[in-house]
Amino acid sequence: MSFENTQVTKPRSFSSKALASAAVGVALASMPLASWAQDDAATVKMSPSKICHDSSSPHYARLKNFKGYASIQACLDDGGRLPKK
Repeated sequence: MSFENTQVTKPRSFSSKALASAAVGVALASMPLASWAQDDAATVKMSPSKICHDSSSPHYARLKNFKGYASIQACLDDGGRLPKK
C-alpha cells in the first residue's frame, strides 16, 4: 500500500468572531419572537431578563423588547421578578 499520492488536508478553523456570530444566530432563531412582541397597551412590561416593570419604573419607557401584562402579579406569576432597588 502506497501513501505517496495521498493528500492531507488541514481541518478548517473558524475565528472566534465567526463562532460567536453563529451562536447568536442560532439563539435568536430559537427564540419565540411572537411572545416578545410590543404591546403598547401593557400596564406592566417584562424584559427579556425577566424583570417586571410597571409605569413608575424608570426603565418602563425605554423597554422596546418586552412581554406585556395587565398587572404586576400576572408578570410575577409568569416567572418575572421585581427590579432591584
